Amino acid sequence: MINLYPGPSEVYPFLAQEATTLIQDGLVTRNHRSALAMQMISELKSLLHDKLDIPKATHHIAFISSATEGWEVGLQALGEHQSAHIYHGAFGKKWKKYAENISQSIIDLPLEQDEPLPLLDLGEPDMICLTHCETSMGCLLPSAHIEKLAKLNPNSLIGLDATSSMGGMSIPWHAIDYGFASVQKCLGCPPGLAVLVYSQRMLDRATPTTYYNDLLSIHKNSIKNQTHYTPNLLGLGLLKSVMQHVASINVIEQKLKERAEKIRAVIFEVGMRIIDVAPHYQSDTVIGVNTPLDPNEIIAKAEKAGIILGKGYGKWIDSSFRIANFPAQSDENIDRFLRFMRNLTL
Repeated sequence: MINLYPGPSEVYPFLAQEATTLIQDGLVTRNHRSALAMQMISELKSLLHDKLDIPKATHHIAFISSATEGWEVGLQALGEHQSAHIYHGAFGKKWKKYAENISQSIIDLPLEQDEPLPLLDLGEPDMICLTHCETSMGCLLPSAHIEKLAKLNPNSLIGLDATSSMGGMSIPWHAIDYGFASVQKCLGCPPGLAVLVYSQRMLDRATPTTYYNDLLSIHKNSIKNQTHYTPNLLGLGLLKSVMQHVASINVIEQKLKERAEKIRAVIFEVGMRIIDVAPHYQSDTVIGVNTPLDPNEIIAKAEKAGIILGKGYGKWIDSSFRIANFPAQSDENIDRFLRFMRNLTL
């Protein structure tokens, strides 16, 4: 079965053997404060810095269980604060909904699907929360626009949900203070783990909390190459294996861009179109397809052909389906999907 669902999605094929090796070698049964576990975490963080171009001098890396936790950890760390939420779709809106139980004041800026990021001074909220790739419909915020927004709001921290982009697209980390992503999308691993990236500026503004996922506690453990909870050592080991195997983010990004163009060309060829977004905002990792046909019939036919597609999401649920173009998906599997689309009859 080919999994083109936009998360959880295809994992790298070599992880099956790697999981067996990690279990046989005893890593998963070690104390997470053992020398073996700490060495593995140290090596993993170094690989993430190098492969994903995360600056070592200004940004720290830690691990949590999910991107959903990421929505909470950063805002909880800011004590009494105001957060601003700018979003195109359902997942950015969900982050805002979580913030309603945390932030004392919220600036809510929902955007139309084809509306660019508003480049303006937002009045110094403590954190501006952005969704890099909106998984619900396939909109990616251009790095230049994120950088411009950060410059216009120099006293605000920039938070970035990078769940459908980290590991697949370049991220302007110098403009980001707080970012996170689950591993089951562009990082090509099983779910149950997330990468948390935070700047020294974010750390300097963090205050102690009584929450389980307290950022200062997370950091205190991370600098010792430990975690603040008994971690998913198997997941960490698999992520390390992925980082050892993959190319640098610039190489991965270029390949995904080229493959996305190929996918979009076939979509247009068969009389469908991509969900409309602002110019230069089309995602290359999650592609939302607007179809005049019944998307549920397309998804059902694809499954019979051995291909799992994603249903439409939010307001596009009845008119679209979604395709994951993640690094772990092989060119052969993408080509098989494109042949299916060319031969599609309903």
